[in-house]
Amino acid sequence: MLTIETSKKFDKDLKILVKNGFDLKLLYKVVGNLATEQPLEPKYKDHPLKGALKDFRECHLKPDLLLVYLKNKKTLFF
Repeated sequence: MLTIETSKKFDKDLKILVKNGFDLKLLYKVVGNLATEQPLEPKYKDHPLKGALKDFRECHLKPDLLLVYLKNKKTLFF
């Protein structure tokens, strides 16, 4: 299982989502799959980013809600 680390920006954005009524079950499901290195369902449209963020990946929790992350051998960083 990968170690999960979060940035201050992620923590702040998550706090805003919770305040606005976002159900965290979806986030926990996706993060759990990523941390245990299980593939995500196609509906999440997981893909690598390009350009300056080429080391990062992105998946779509909802059509207007994206999760950007960096995955290496031991760590999952949001």
